[in-house]
Amino acid sequence: MTMHISEAAKEHGRELRTALGASPTPRSSVTAPLYDLLPELEDFFTGAIFGDIWSRPQLDLKLRVAIILVTFAALGRDDEIRRYIPYAVHLGWTPQEIGEIFLHTLPYIGAPAAIGALRVAVKELTERGLA
Repeated sequence: MTMHISEAAKEHGRELRTALGASPTPRSSVTAPLYDLLPELEDFFTGAIFGDIWSRPQLDLKLRVAIILVTFAALGRDDEIRRYIPYAVHLGWTPQEIGEIFLHTLPYIGAPAAIGALRVAVKELTERGLA
């Protein structure tokens, strides 16, 4: 698989990830084995997703993180919620606002998914001494 992601997009993606309070590259113990198998995947996430999509000026980063949290709540993606809570805090969401994000999803994605996401958020915030 060959992907053509520009160096400018990858650099912009690294800058954006830093603005989120994250590592400039999306490499973690979870993603490293994937990137070792498919090195182009790291370029795709850094350049195409963060460098191009996340960098569009129509929405600010704070709102984008809220959208991602809602999406992960609807999909039941607890590990991803856990990884994005620090970004939300870094961008200025308070624990109460994060809770409200998940409460607001309750009538739309259902109580089990919304409460499950809220449990993950509370655990992550508590571990960080914020709740």
